[in-house]
Amino acid sequence: MRLINTKTLLLGVLTLIAFNEASAQWTTLTNNLAPYQIRRNNITFFSIDTFGQVWVKTPGVSNQFRFSVDGWMRVREIYVNNDGWADYVFDDAYKLLPLNELDLFIRKNKHLPNIPTAAQVKEKQLPVGDTQRLLLEKVEELTLYIIRQQKEIDELKKIVSTK
Repeated sequence: MRLINTKTLLLGVLTLIAFNEASAQWTTLTNNLAPYQIRRNNITFFSIDTFGQVWVKTPGVSNQFRFSVDGWMRVREIYVNNDGWADYVFDDAYKLLPLNELDLFIRKNKHLPNIPTAAQVKEKQLPVGDTQRLLLEKVEELTLYIIRQQKEIDELKKIVSTK
């Protein structure tokens, strides 16, 4: 988007007029001291409210989010605040499924325990923080399975070596 014209500050109103060469459409950014908005055809695409909160919207995408994009997004890093993390897997009270029960669960349900199905994710979506926690839970469970199997291997080696 190329800035074409800037009107001067007059009675607390600032308007920027920009031309989007890709879509050949004019866009305006108006500020009544706050909030800022970029609108086209009476649809707000970008705004900064009086509290400094930024809203970026894509038409046809849910308005419940402050940042909605219908397409690819590239960022260097995303920081997620998540109150619950998967360390509970290492708690002595955590019930790790026996492998035969896990096998039965997967055969019957076609997904891992405590992981939503593809249909559930498509319907409800899944926050990045929850996804990370669930994946870490499964990595920690796998670690416990490996440790358990290594102990069994070591025991079997002892039995074999004593014969």
